[in-house]
Amino acid sequence: MILKRGLMMANVQTNTSLPEPKPMGYKELLSIRHYLYLLGAQFVSDLGEGVYRLALAWAMLQMTGSALMMSTVLVAQMVPAIIFGIFAGVMVDRGNKRKYMLQADFYRGLVVAAVVALWYLEWLQPWMLIVASVILASFTAFFTPARSVAVRFLVPDHALMQAKSLSSSTNTIVSLVAPALGGLLVAIDMGLAFLVNAVTFFLSLLLISLIRNEELTKVVEGKLNFAIFKKSLQEGYKTIMGNPTLKSLVYYVVLLNLLLAPSGVLIPMYAFQVSDMGATGLAVFEITYFAGVLLGSIALGYLTRWPKIALVITGIVLLLVAFLALAFVENFYIATVLMLVLGLGTPMTNVPLSTMFALKVPRELLGRASSAIGILTMTSAPLALSLSGSVLAMVSISEFFMYISGFGLLLVVMMLLNPVIRKSEA
Repeated sequence: MILKRGLMMANVQTNTSLPEPKPMGYKELLSIRHYLYLLGAQFVSDLGEGVYRLALAWAMLQMTGSALMMSTVLVAQMVPAIIFGIFAGVMVDRGNKRKYMLQADFYRGLVVAAVVALWYLEWLQPWMLIVASVILASFTAFFTPARSVAVRFLVPDHALMQAKSLSSSTNTIVSLVAPALGGLLVAIDMGLAFLVNAVTFFLSLLLISLIRNEELTKVVEGKLNFAIFKKSLQEGYKTIMGNPTLKSLVYYVVLLNLLLAPSGVLIPMYAFQVSDMGATGLAVFEITYFAGVLLGSIALGYLTRWPKIALVITGIVLLLVAFLALAFVENFYIATVLMLVLGLGTPMTNVPLSTMFALKVPRELLGRASSAIGILTMTSAPLALSLSGSVLAMVSISEFFMYISGFGLLLVVMMLLNPVIRKSEA
């Protein structure tokens, strides 16, 4: 779980301060036309990417049957996000956010269209898929912070929590639909699955082109040389490290990622251990998990009066309780219920933290601050995944679940004892 952005900055209050606006309902939120365009763009592009990921994996297996080539594709998707993430936020903050999104969708659509053509011409080679993955991930590194900043400008502050929750719900629906749609399309024709992704990128481009907002098209004057870039990047890190609450949260987010990232390895292994259905058992776990994420995202829309820190702690506790129970459960059906609990805890942790970061960081620094946080969290996940393989050679899956729960509980206690977190008014 990769967590980003800010917490509401404490302001000096006076007796004449205006009352806090009432939280906006989903119906009112969806009446914001330009935000609706952005949400629609997110839905279609994420759906296409979900279909593409499944088709990419299957195509690579068909062409090579090599686990090494599969892992190479995964690395090809991660490395550009880390490398370009270092300066993408700075460029997004200084540049035309809408233009970045439009260009990213256009070029990603072209790349996938080229893959479609190569597939039907029977010229497609494994190395071409790896190159395509690098290019797609590179443009996505610019698109993602631009879209995050766009939400901040299109939605009022008091509705940001609901917007984040709605975005999480949309992502979860896509996570449920995309694998099923991808599997159907691949069964019909592999090229058709690639084609759908190309079309969704161009549909996303069309929807984003309809968005009108002056703040999104503003450009900071002056050439971006190395000195300016370095200064801008430092501002992003200083924004995080210069605020005690934000600094503490970032530390905990990185630790949480280190702690929970191994679940990507543990859950599939556990599914085959407790189920005699093979891959179908894992599919049931995944669908149930995302159903829990969807329910949790919807529930957040009705918990707007809860302090955000309380929501985060509740979400982490749900995750840890589920992991601890999995250490002792060998029944597939009970384990499936626990996957639902894991799903519920995920948005309750991610969405409030994401909202807190977005509110805490000044708008003009949001892109570079989000990139800084993204780099910290993204680099911790591969490290944890690589270490988990070595640890599993020495301990059982059940013991690993217990270690996650134990260290996670210690982390929660540290958060509760931290005076900066306790005094936070977020």
